[in-house]
Amino acid sequence: MKTAIVVFFFCVFQLTFSQELDAVIDSSFSFIGMSKNDLRMPCDAVDKDSFRFSTICDFFENPLSTLQFTNSFLSNQQFSPFSQEFYQLLTKTLELPSSQKSKSEYTLNSKDITNFKKVLGSYPEYPQLIQYLQNIVSLGISSKNSSEYLYRNVDDLLRNNEANEQSTVYSFKLNEISSYNQSLKLFDSIHANRQIISKVVLTGNLLSHELLQLQNFLLKNPIKIQKQFVFTVDKHYRIVIGSSKNDTYTSAEFLIIDCLGDDSYMFNESKETLSKVPNRLIIDLQGDDIYKGKDYSFGAGYFGSGILFDVVGNDHYIAGSLSLGTGVFGFGVLYDQGGNDTYSSAVTSQGSGAFGFGILWDKGGNDIYTVQSQGQGFGYTLGIGVLREEGGNDYYLTSSPFLDVLRYDNHFVTFTQGASLGFRPIASGGIGILSDTEGNDKYSSDIYGQGTAYWFGLGALVDSKGEDVYTSYQYAQGSGVHLAFGILLDSAGNDVYTSHGVSQGCGHDIAMGALVDFSGDDHYFAESLSLGSGNANASSLFYDLHGNDSYVGLNETNTFGYSDFRRNYGMMGIFCDAFGKDVYNSILNNNSVTHKSTYGTFLDFNFNVNSDIVSPKNDQGAVTKSYPHSDNLDSLFMEASTPLNSFQYIVTPARKKFSSIPQMEVIPFLVSKFSSVFPRDRLALEMILPEVYDKSTLWKNVILDSLSTSVNLRVLSICSYVVTKKKIREALPFYRMLLESQNWKVASLIAERIGEIGDSTCISWLQNQSISNHPYVRSKVALSLGILSKGSLQETSSLFIQDNEQVVRNNFVAGLLQTDSIPLVTLQQLFKKSLTSYSKISTLRLLQKIEHTPLVTSFLLQLYASLSIPERSILLNELVNKRNKSYFASVLQTIKVKETNEILFKFFQ
Repeated sequence: MKTAIVVFFFCVFQLTFSQELDAVIDSSFSFIGMSKNDLRMPCDAVDKDSFRFSTICDFFENPLSTLQFTNSFLSNQQFSPFSQEFYQLLTKTLELPSSQKSKSEYTLNSKDITNFKKVLGSYPEYPQLIQYLQNIVSLGISSKNSSEYLYRNVDDLLRNNEANEQSTVYSFKLNEISSYNQSLKLFDSIHANRQIISKVVLTGNLLSHELLQLQNFLLKNPIKIQKQFVFTVDKHYRIVIGSSKNDTYTSAEFLIIDCLGDDSYMFNESKETLSKVPNRLIIDLQGDDIYKGKDYSFGAGYFGSGILFDVVGNDHYIAGSLSLGTGVFGFGVLYDQGGNDTYSSAVTSQGSGAFGFGILWDKGGNDIYTVQSQGQGFGYTLGIGVLREEGGNDYYLTSSPFLDVLRYDNHFVTFTQGASLGFRPIASGGIGILSDTEGNDKYSSDIYGQGTAYWFGLGALVDSKGEDVYTSYQYAQGSGVHLAFGILLDSAGNDVYTSHGVSQGCGHDIAMGALVDFSGDDHYFAESLSLGSGNANASSLFYDLHGNDSYVGLNETNTFGYSDFRRNYGMMGIFCDAFGKDVYNSILNNNSVTHKSTYGTFLDFNFNVNSDIVSPKNDQGAVTKSYPHSDNLDSLFMEASTPLNSFQYIVTPARKKFSSIPQMEVIPFLVSKFSSVFPRDRLALEMILPEVYDKSTLWKNVILDSLSTSVNLRVLSICSYVVTKKKIREALPFYRMLLESQNWKVASLIAERIGEIGDSTCISWLQNQSISNHPYVRSKVALSLGILSKGSLQETSSLFIQDNEQVVRNNFVAGLLQTDSIPLVTLQQLFKKSLTSYSKISTLRLLQKIEHTPLVTSFLLQLYASLSIPERSILLNELVNKRNKSYFASVLQTIKVKETNEILFKFFQ
């Protein structure tokens, strides 16, 4: 089975995933002295929750495999979510057992068959129809699949509440705490009952297969009767066969079969009625039909299976939340085989999966999709959601009412059009994919959309053909946010991309965002952190392979290939336009190379493959009056730990007020917050604790006691932060003990803090850890040894420049760069140790700290002659960074810039 799954995953890769792209990626990486291995990110940067897919964890080892996975997932020409191959893929990704009992013992009795004969006696294929119905009944009659608690509450996780613009700082904080505690309880119950997913997915897959067989049979042998025929199986399970006329159905049934007519389905579904019959099936063979319902309607599997097949006609689908091809602890399918259709629904719909699988599959026609949020290919925790569109000029619209009140007064949170969302920090996200195979399509979202993912998930938008228009605002168009992967792949057509920022191939916070456009004369507009630019140790990749393209990036500093140097983890920002005559709004040019940041690179070349976000609205200026801060510590801390953007005038004074309150009250309160899981709480503590430390002599003992007794990483992080800020050298004995911890996160944290506190007596401790097996421990040891050595290297520390891990080399160089200047002898020693291009390029970063002397000039000219073309480009870039024009000019008297550019150009021929 494992072999079959691998074949299904990757057998079409060579046919559909461009080898040309692979070669261009290799060339772009080589040019900046890196390889694909340098993209590797730490999956265990935060503790693994029990819901995280191993597939997502694998992506951290090889982030580029997300492109292969995304392109392969729905590209098979024989694609069918009803096949055994797809079921194997689904169970592998959802990590479900592959076999279990799936059928009930129920069979159609003689009375059922007699009723059929009365109505269908003249139907020539009557016996075969009975057999199909028997198969469906035996699969579909099942017992209830859930606990009462889960059934009542799990859907609340998937329905947003529109935030009140008049909310106070207290309501925001109280809602955060309440939501966290309630959700933690709910996710505990989900974990205890996750075996339900196995049952419903297996049953749903088998039911959909049987239903497809019945549909194909009925297309050849349609049922023609004068009025609807209804009979009941096992008390609650009604089977309804429609007439040849235009029928109206007012309630969802176990099975509805309608072969003829323009029909209306007017459902008012509820959880109460759904619980009695968890599997709801519809086959409609022809007609311009209207489907109108509320929540849990039309291909909605809620603790069961919801499957709707519509074959022919221009149809209209209108529904509420958790509808139109959605699985929530279920298996949901909406399959429309033709016609110009419209789809309109609320939240978590149109191909959404949460604790299960959901797909909306439309085979053709000019279709319009409108959803509020969390849809059009959306994957939540333990879920896979897919929207598959195979023809026509389609329009995907998001109409979210959920205002992003903490940042904007006119932009809305969406998570649509290939999106994944996790519940940070409790539960990781799932997989959401929108795949459109052809047509001139339009995509419109706002914040989070069009190939986006948040918190350990994968969100992807794949468009194969057509001249498409993509419009979004933020966290979109190939954006991965907080340890997640966002992908946008467009294969062909003259396309237009418009976004504000954190988009168009942008990774943020140990994540990857990628936008790949294979061909066409395309137009791109973005404001900031876009076009292969990201931050906080992420991988940001933008590739446009063919076409005469135009680009506008308003913030020239952090667009077109940019990546900052936060935490000294590995990171990369690449903008690469491989072929064509391109136009840029900035100083960038066609056929040129520019290094924009540490590992941020702009590349525009005809490759030969054969050889800071604009600040949101700030209300500080609008509010000039003083804010009446509370003396109650709980209330005051709420104010101090509130998001800054909308409440800046409250937050900073609240933090300062902790210094004026008697510390005998403050100390136990703040200590109770040391282990908080909320990032904003920890940020507040980092601002408050150094200020209150000098107010009481007790604080030193509190910090030292916590540091010596706690095993909680969050507590150790806060306490060691204060130690560093206040230079508490009495903590060093505890540091020595913690540095040898078997927990790599603790060891790397303390290794970094030793450098920050700046005590050279700790050098021998660090050297003992320089051979750690974990690269992130070595990286922080390297950082601190770089700082403490002050440019005077020892044999142990200089070996870091040869390390196979980019993050180790990066940190060592970052440490050295914190010195005022680097002696020439140090540079010479390091180049002797630099045996690979990777280590040479890392060492070249140090040139910005070297002094200008005749000996240095001579050394640089000799060094330049010995370097490869990519290495020479780095050398020139670092000299420019020195911003010493006279020095730069003297070095370049021999190195002619014009000749250099010609050599660089030839590198790609």
